[in-house]
Amino acid sequence: MRIARDRKSWEQALEGVEPLSTYCSWEWVSAAAEWVDRGIPELAVHECKHGKLVHPCVRRCIPGGKHRDLTSAFDFGGFWGTKTCLEEFDREWAHHCRRHGVVSEFVRLHPDSLAPPSYRVRKVRENVVVPLAGDYEAAFDPKLRADLRKAQSNNLLRDGVPWERFLELHHAQVRKLGRDPYYLFPLEWLFALPSVSCVGAYETMLLP
Repeated sequence: MRIARDRKSWEQALEGVEPLSTYCSWEWVSAAAEWVDRGIPELAVHECKHGKLVHPCVRRCIPGGKHRDLTSAFDFGGFWGTKTCLEEFDREWAHHCRRHGVVSEFVRLHPDSLAPPSYRVRKVRENVVVPLAGDYEAAFDPKLRADLRKAQSNNLLRDGVPWERFLELHHAQVRKLGRDPYYLFPLEWLFALPSVSCVGAYETMLLP
């Protein structure tokens, strides 16, 4: 197992990898790392007698300690290369993470990506529903999401979305979390979205 962190070694590591994706490229992952505080682009490379397997990701520092976590670059990440390398890669990758203080990883798997056997893969349906008001932790309660889907399946979809109220709550959350003012989207941005709705008594945004 080796880690590429610069363009030259990165591009050399990708030689001979089939199939290959844009999501593995140096340009893609290094650009994503620029948007992460102290983010470092990394390409994990494993070679064995069967072939080669690569895994692009962005390494992040966890405040207050020496630990790190890993995330996908922009929208998708994954594992590309020889499928028969997966089990051996999985063992080597786990050892690497323990040795270097990596405590967690979130990968939004590309549909064409492989998945190591130790990874817990959850399939998300067509929409992710997040309430804009109320307790932060409650926003991720699985029961809330189930209730919202039930309301939608029973045609309890409410028309006449209060766009101004939506933006008010969104802007309040952006400021509360200390996010960049870039995320203070104007009303015109909402109208450009393909699907924004309110379901039941919850003010929500449905993201395709």
